[in-house]
Amino acid sequence: LPIIHLHGILGDYPDIPYKMHIPISSLKHAAAELRITSDENLEKSNQYQSARNLLSLGGDVVFLGFGYHSRVLDRLGLLEKDRGIRIMGTAYDIPVWRRDEIRLLFKSGIILDDRNLKVHQYLERIMRS
Repeated sequence: LPIIHLHGILGDYPDIPYKMHIPISSLKHAAAELRITSDENLEKSNQYQSARNLLSLGGDVVFLGFGYHSRVLDRLGLLEKDRGIRIMGTAYDIPVWRRDEIRLLFKSGIILDDRNLKVHQYLERIMRS
């Protein structure tokens, strides 16, 4: 199951433990690995290229902890009409009005979870069904 972190990661867990106090050198390394939506040429990164390649294969896509920013969706080619994929995703702490906007962006082509579940709760429920 391929997992792609479009905007980088703080470090490979558990190799880099997530804790309250970390050395400055580790913090600098983590910060250098992160990318933000407004970064130029972000779509040329290895993560974006990998994601676009996987999306072109079709199948199911599940967004976990994703913000659904229109710029990111556009860069991934997800706002094109015929994607040939089924898209699902979490919507934890996303207001109802924003969920409606997201559905409009996808032209209702997304199964967006309305139960306000955290990622682990969402995964537990879909594994049971």
